[in-house]
Amino acid sequence: RIAVQQCGDPHGEKTATLEKEKKVAEVLSSLCIGEGLVEKALDANKSVHESTGPEGQEILCQETQQLKADWDGLKGLIKDTQNTLAKCLSAWADFNNTREKTKLWIEDFQKKVDAETDDGDTTTPEDLKRCHALLQEVINEKVTVEELNDRCESLMELSACNWVRDETVRWQTAYTSLLTTVQGLVSRVEKNLSDHTEFLKAKNEVATWLQTAHGTVTDCIGSGDLVWAKDKLETIKLVATRMTEGQHLMSGMQDVFSRAVNRTPSDQQEALRESMTSLRNSWDQLTIDLNSVTAQLKALVARWEDFYDSKNKLDQWLTSMEKRLSEQHDTKAELGEMKTLLERYKHIHEEVESRRPDLEHLMEEGEDLGKCAKKDDVYKETKELEKRWEKLNEECKEKRASVEREIQDHSTYQQSLQETEKWLLQISFQLMAHNSLYITNREQT
Repeated sequence: RIAVQQCGDPHGEKTATLEKEKKVAEVLSSLCIGEGLVEKALDANKSVHESTGPEGQEILCQETQQLKADWDGLKGLIKDTQNTLAKCLSAWADFNNTREKTKLWIEDFQKKVDAETDDGDTTTPEDLKRCHALLQEVINEKVTVEELNDRCESLMELSACNWVRDETVRWQTAYTSLLTTVQGLVSRVEKNLSDHTEFLKAKNEVATWLQTAHGTVTDCIGSGDLVWAKDKLETIKLVATRMTEGQHLMSGMQDVFSRAVNRTPSDQQEALRESMTSLRNSWDQLTIDLNSVTAQLKALVARWEDFYDSKNKLDQWLTSMEKRLSEQHDTKAELGEMKTLLERYKHIHEEVESRRPDLEHLMEEGEDLGKCAKKDDVYKETKELEKRWEKLNEECKEKRASVEREIQDHSTYQQSLQETEKWLLQISFQLMAHNSLYITNREQT
């Protein structure tokens, strides 16, 4: 156990983690020896148990249970430790693979960028096309760089090796530098190529991107259940993350437009401006729609989550109250006990009644959400809660009325008892007076 516990912390270098995994594997391989010892001890315990008194047998049983628990605990500890170390080593492998992938790409891409830079002035559409391809490639690689950061954070949580983050930052910086360099290269080429053809090309790219983005946003408009809302929210978030790409396309088109419009005859400039205005309006509308749909989906998700949270809380509360109400109470024919029980049922009834607005709101919300999701199950579930609440309310009323009747019966009995005692006392006085008179008459006689 001590050896395994010493290997339970995955912090440190990969080699240290591998060594810990090896030690745990060695311990695991020796479990058969330990298992034999445990079985031997249990057999010995069993033999002694037969010839031992009751008190000794109880102690032996406790020792047996403790030994089994320790043995199971050790196996569980080994399994957990193996899982932790395996998870850490997996994180190391993921990080190293992604880092190597990023490193090779950056080194290879740097050569491409250097080749374009060494070419000097680039003045042909083919040059611009090639530079745009480089820019698109570096933008596409952003996913890998972000993945490297995710791998880094996952590994840091397990290994706490600071150099891992330093290494990640180094390659992120290299990527950012490449992105900046390629963007500068594209800008330089665009300065040399400001003809109408390039503007049309940029415009088509933006139009295609906007059409795709608008289509995705439109597909996310509507309503559904929680699964649907979360799925659409994730989709809309993907569009939001791609807005940087769209912004880059818009900026590139704006630059090309600025040069193209100055070199376009005045009688043709208006058509260019109208195209540019149309795309800007489409971009602005996309931003508005994106924010609006995102807000609607977040609100829908929050509404569903609030509904299920309220439903679960009400269900738990009903279960608790049903349990409280099902408890049996013996008043022992004591008035004080009866009144205490009556007060308890009154409080329970008040609490049940106080939940009526929550139930009604939940019913309305369930009906509305069920219509939104086009599913009857949601409303049926809330209907079941309503039935339970009504049953609980009726049972509470019945128990309260039962106790009140019992108190009334008790009061009636006490009153009858007092009247009987009063009558007996009066009869007693009459008999005493009669006896006294009788004795007096005898003495006189």
